[in-house]
Amino acid sequence: MKKLLLISLLVLAGLSYGKIGQALNFDGVDDYVQINKPVYQNSTSYSISFWIKSPAQATGNIKSAYAEAVTSGAAYLRLASWPGASSNQLRVVIRNDAATAVLAVYSTTIVFNDTWHHIAWTDANGTAALYIDGVRDASNFNYTRSGVFTLNTSTIGAIVDSGPDDFLQSKIDDVRVYNRAMSASEIRMLYRGNATRVGLVGYWPLIGNTSGTFEPDFSGKGNHGTRTLGPYRSAMSPYMRFRR
Repeated sequence: MKKLLLISLLVLAGLSYGKIGQALNFDGVDDYVQINKPVYQNSTSYSISFWIKSPAQATGNIKSAYAEAVTSGAAYLRLASWPGASSNQLRVVIRNDAATAVLAVYSTTIVFNDTWHHIAWTDANGTAALYIDGVRDASNFNYTRSGVFTLNTSTIGAIVDSGPDDFLQSKIDDVRVYNRAMSASEIRMLYRGNATRVGLVGYWPLIGNTSGTFEPDFSGKGNHGTRTLGPYRSAMSPYMRFRR
């Protein structure tokens, strides 16, 4: 009864929950979290994971959920919505320093529908997979990694290459980066809330602090971020799981 009363009061107050505890809200106009280095450090083997809740996307608008880029060039890794008929699917794009897209493909699964989804991307030198809500997406994400990659920054809720751009209106929670390609069983456990710390090099619960702009990295690797232009915290979920 107390839990139902708490939920009712928060709904009446216009507050929204994070997925695991609290999340950050991004307005889609100008705010993002910046980490001043590419967390997977140009490795050919890595994994990226996060929870996202974002409304349906307008065709023709690029909006980045998570990106790693070079601030003075054309190379990047981006998980985003993208122009085209599949604007509510997630698109993964990897470009090298020559601005050549070595991978550019949509998921088959709808992601942008104002529902919480868990996204996990794994890559072992081009043997890649996208998992949505713990299940491997049907698209073929394998590719040939070619060219030079000199990424030097990471962003949540936007991309920063020649400047901050492509801001996504969304809630994002529990962002993790690993320095290895995780297995399908590990991804399922991650989706269920039982995350391994083996190979963890970046972990942002995105709980935010009440003052300042510091967004801490809980991996122990010191990859701290900066909240820029005001992403703010969602309300605490009454179904909060303990973070790992």
